[in-house]
Amino acid sequence: MFLLSDNVKGAIEAECDGCNEIQKKNSDRLLIFLYKNKPDKFKEFQEKYDPDKLHYNRHKDVFEGNGTTFFP
Repeated sequence: MFLLSDNVKGAIEAECDGCNEIQKKNSDRLLIFLYKNKPDKFKEFQEKYDPDKLHYNRHKDVFEGNGTTFFP
């Protein structure tokens, strides 16, 4: 059985290295949407998958609208 939650932390830590272009684009869209429109859900997501805020700090410019993508 494939569970998204089993793969999220690994994908974030590996900068989505194993993701295809569609997965990268959708991940970008989801993270930006949560950050801008659902800050409470973003906080929950962050606490579960990025508790040390390593990904957030690496890509703060994207969250703030100054960058274009999390996953090159």
